[in-house]
Amino acid sequence: MRGSLMLLLLISMVMAGAASASTEHDTTIPLFADCVASCGAMFIPYPFGTAGKYSCSRPGFSFVCNYSSDPPTLLLADGVTQVILVSLDNHTISVRFSIAAMSANEDSLFTSWTSPPGAPYAMSPTSVTLTVVGCSATAYLLDLVTNKIIGSCITDCSDREMEAMEGAACSGIGCCQATFLSPVRSFGINLTRHDRHSGRATSVKAFVSSAQAVYRFRKEDLFTEDTVTGSTMAVAVLEWAIIEQSSCEDAAKNTTTYACLSTNSVCSNTKTKGLGYYCECSSGYEGNPYIPGGCLDIDECADLEKYSCTGICVNYAGGYTCCPPGSHVDSRLSCVPPKSQKIIMGVIIGVSIGFGLLLMLVCAVIFNRRLKEMKLKKLKERYFHQNHGLLLRRLIATDDVNAERTKIFPLEELEKATNSFDPARILGHGGHGTVYKGILSDQRVVAIKKSKIVIQREIDQFINEVAILSQINHRNIVKLYGCCLETEVPLLVYEFITNGTLADHLHVEDRSSSLSWKDRLRIAVETVGALAYLHSAASISVFHRDVKSSNVLLDDTYTAKVSDFGASRTVPVDQTHVVTGIQGTHGYLDPEYYHTGQLTEKSDVYSFGVILVELLTGFMPVSLTRFGDRNLAMYFIWALKSNRVSDVLEARIKEEAMEEELEEMVGLAEECLRLKGAERPTMKEVEIRLQGLRRGKKKEQVQLTHHQSEEAEPQLCDPYRACRHQRSLDGNLADTAIQDTSRRHSLEEEFMLSLNFPR
Repeated sequence: MRGSLMLLLLISMVMAGAASASTEHDTTIPLFADCVASCGAMFIPYPFGTAGKYSCSRPGFSFVCNYSSDPPTLLLADGVTQVILVSLDNHTISVRFSIAAMSANEDSLFTSWTSPPGAPYAMSPTSVTLTVVGCSATAYLLDLVTNKIIGSCITDCSDREMEAMEGAACSGIGCCQATFLSPVRSFGINLTRHDRHSGRATSVKAFVSSAQAVYRFRKEDLFTEDTVTGSTMAVAVLEWAIIEQSSCEDAAKNTTTYACLSTNSVCSNTKTKGLGYYCECSSGYEGNPYIPGGCLDIDECADLEKYSCTGICVNYAGGYTCCPPGSHVDSRLSCVPPKSQKIIMGVIIGVSIGFGLLLMLVCAVIFNRRLKEMKLKKLKERYFHQNHGLLLRRLIATDDVNAERTKIFPLEELEKATNSFDPARILGHGGHGTVYKGILSDQRVVAIKKSKIVIQREIDQFINEVAILSQINHRNIVKLYGCCLETEVPLLVYEFITNGTLADHLHVEDRSSSLSWKDRLRIAVETVGALAYLHSAASISVFHRDVKSSNVLLDDTYTAKVSDFGASRTVPVDQTHVVTGIQGTHGYLDPEYYHTGQLTEKSDVYSFGVILVELLTGFMPVSLTRFGDRNLAMYFIWALKSNRVSDVLEARIKEEAMEEELEEMVGLAEECLRLKGAERPTMKEVEIRLQGLRRGKKKEQVQLTHHQSEEAEPQLCDPYRACRHQRSLDGNLADTAIQDTSRRHSLEEEFMLSLNFPR
């Protein structure tokens, strides 16, 4: 009797489903009986279709079937772009773009692609990448709708570096890549050759491809005209949606144009709000939601392995029920086990759970320590290699002085030093990481820098900073004590500077900085001395690339220490510049470097010029409320040309500094801030002039002190000069003079001192 009821139930369900499907098929849509639904071997699902007499596509979803090729090929409505795959489930189509090629004799090339008029296609920023293969080329990716640059990259070539990059992902050597920053329906690629005289002029190829099709650099690709290794490189993915209405809510109001025609379908908005919608079959159904009756019930019981059913399976519209062997299905499609089986099952489950828990506990006690040790060892080894530990170890071992001065710290020591990186120990957030205060086991107070992000670029900058600081020994450059490589995020350990940054002391409320003119002049001399040492006196030239007041630290005696070398670049002695991606801080960035991508020593000179203006004015380099759309450098040049420099100088500076000193400092700042790098002085020339300015001030202070001690009565003098002298010399003049004299070195003494300190 129970079996008969089940049979009647299943028969009624099948008949109801058939009636529903029949009713659904009665809904009519404008489809021809002879619709062309394929092109060659490729099936074309609705809403797509081919253009022609028997087109059955929705507006904008039309393809062109090229019957002149063998086999026939499917093209977009533009008749050029080949369609490889159409996916209703992912709402994408795969297309093949042609490879744009600039020959070795050409200096520029522009190519573009535009979605056919009314077509619903857009280039996805998460699934498409622009790849450029060639030497000395700059590529710009343009959104032709907004006429904005949405991506760029630069390639360069070096035989030694290209050998190392063979088979590797693009990093700028031989090839580079740029990603789409936003969805676009029309884009352009602009290729230019930026260094034809480099001695290596090759053809330059650019192609748009799927992000999954990762291009690996091959040197042989430099010498082909218009091909690259890998036949799928130029295949990209376009997203599509129903764009007649902006959302499901708007689409449902118009049943005439509503696209989700199948009863068992649902409407979903696109990820980017307002760009349309698409249709999907409901859970438990599959097929085409864009046609009546297109979403059909999935018979899960026909594929028991896929749906993991080993007992009794009963399928119903939109789902299925799987019951254990020996049980039966009731009228509500629920599993009903026999009573005896319930008792046995309860006992089995209870015993199994108890035994499993006991076994897990025993295994945990026996193997916990061994597993932890093995896991920790493997993790440290992985982080060590990930953080280029072999390279750092080799670098330190090859220099006896570095080996004594630079140490690779264990993670446990740094955790103890920072109280497990307690947020209360944070000193600040630099351009490339977070800085913690720590106390080592030998009671040294140190600053520990932890990178912000675990990406390859940050790790490379970390290695760059270690490599540079380990080779530099200068009294005005922060000292590196060592590093830690046993964490996912690499750590730097360097000397702790007590008095914060120069920016902290300059940019105070009401422009009431405690730094005197004499201190500011000394800090300027010390800072430029360190930068000049990096440019010309170190064993290898170093361009800092991020010179700013927040990277000038002040110790307990207010001695300047240049820090943060994460963005720095080393330069061979036979080169005057390097081509790099633009990097720096707004307000300090050299305009010439920003427009050409060529980093030179004059780029640091420009940034130092901004610091000189900060020392003179006390202003921040960028302030929307004070400068509007201009920065401090532009505002200062404007004030200079308008004869209003005195209005922007800090009151204390105008009181303490002599007119000749201000004229010299203002003129030097103006020279450093010139737009053309060739018109700026070198860092060494700036150092010499600032040292001369400081020597003149100290000489005047000594003479005035001697004059005051010999004369019993004050003599008349020019009121403006006399008052200025008196104000600048009050207080502990003798102590200051002695302190300044102790820091004084001639050029010859500086050179001999640098010889005595190993580099």
